[in-house]
Amino acid sequence: MPTNADTAAEQLWEGSPAAFLGDTARHSLGWVSHVAEFEQRVTELDQRWHRDRPARHERTIVLGMGGSASPASMFGAMRGSTTLEVVDTSNPDTIAAVDFHNVNVIAASKSGGTIETVTTLAWALAHGLETRDLSIITDPGTSLAELATSLDAALFYGDPNTGGRFGALSPMGILPALAAGWSVDELLETSFTGGVEKDEFVEWFVRAAQSVDSDREINWFSLEHPPRTGTGELWLEQLVAESTGKDGRGVVPVLGAPAQRAPQRASVARDVYKFHVEIAAMAWAIGVDPFNQPDVEGAKRNVFGQLAQPHVWSDELHVPLADLDRADEAGYVALQVFAPLDHDAAVFSLRERLAGRFPKITAALGPRFLHSTGQLHKGGPASMVAIQVQVKPTTEPQRISGRHFSFHDLHAAQAHADAVALRSAGRTVIELRVESLDQVASLFGH
Repeated sequence: MPTNADTAAEQLWEGSPAAFLGDTARHSLGWVSHVAEFEQRVTELDQRWHRDRPARHERTIVLGMGGSASPASMFGAMRGSTTLEVVDTSNPDTIAAVDFHNVNVIAASKSGGTIETVTTLAWALAHGLETRDLSIITDPGTSLAELATSLDAALFYGDPNTGGRFGALSPMGILPALAAGWSVDELLETSFTGGVEKDEFVEWFVRAAQSVDSDREINWFSLEHPPRTGTGELWLEQLVAESTGKDGRGVVPVLGAPAQRAPQRASVARDVYKFHVEIAAMAWAIGVDPFNQPDVEGAKRNVFGQLAQPHVWSDELHVPLADLDRADEAGYVALQVFAPLDHDAAVFSLRERLAGRFPKITAALGPRFLHSTGQLHKGGPASMVAIQVQVKPTTEPQRISGRHFSFHDLHAAQAHADAVALRSAGRTVIELRVESLDQVASLFGH
């Protein structure tokens, strides 16, 4: 591995994995060539979406998690779309509230086995979704690709040589952008007029590498807006956290000033590409593999063990004093809230209240964060303390078609499995189960 940032940048520019630790980079650098492929890819996807097999409805729902969902959220928010909805959760109240009749659905999963995506798709097909309105984005050879063929759904292949969070300029991002109302001309206007020159690429990489301190356990990356209220912050948060948070180190995305600007509409494709380069450089500089997510994969496996028994709800409103002391001394506190998607504003309001006690505090909705900052929580700096909050669902459990469990079971299993994984990694976890988020702040004196 090169010790010189210029050399590392030049190797990445050539598509060589030699700059990075481990062997993940050997099959993860497809995004480097997305500049050259962007115009052709946008044009071809537009033809399929609008002409070859035109969408029948104005409204589109994207089912995905992490890098299969956050680019869609970014493009939808930038367009101000009222016709694109991203369902990136297993929360039973959110799922029950979604109307899957007379709607296009894009189910996206690189691996083809993302549990939230495949279970929500099964639910949708049993609750109004017609197969002729289904499009699937996945890698070749996955079980989801086989399902698309068997259902005669529209099948779009992602880039098998690009990891999910680096795939915003692949079909994972472009197809939802087209569904959100972006035209080909609008997307191309935001991209790479004149291309990206090698000197510019190297400059991006070197400056980003110099922005972090390789001797520090925690480096900070300031966001301009809370991830769900901004445009590209949700995508950027995942890119930073999941790429750098491992081997006991990490760059932690937090709200603060001076803040990084997320991708902007006028230059979104170019901005996305630049951030790909910069975050890869930060990971290189602190000595971690930016393209793997070992702790995310481990936590996913824990969920199936938790699903062996149905979930039984019980309130938990106790904060152990020893854990509270650790939170007061933590490098940062991660507020993790398992609740419906419409709780976003309430989650960040709670974060603001708790910031009076814990100045360095992040906040995220579960299980969305399991595919994002969850890697940082378990694999990054060990001085993190988690406050995990489960909000009791208001709907009644219903078994998911073809499964032996409900979304109530799955949602609770994901929360508990993550708490187990965090403790196994040596982290302190304060687990709370509440009827309402309003109950939480007072437990910490706020």
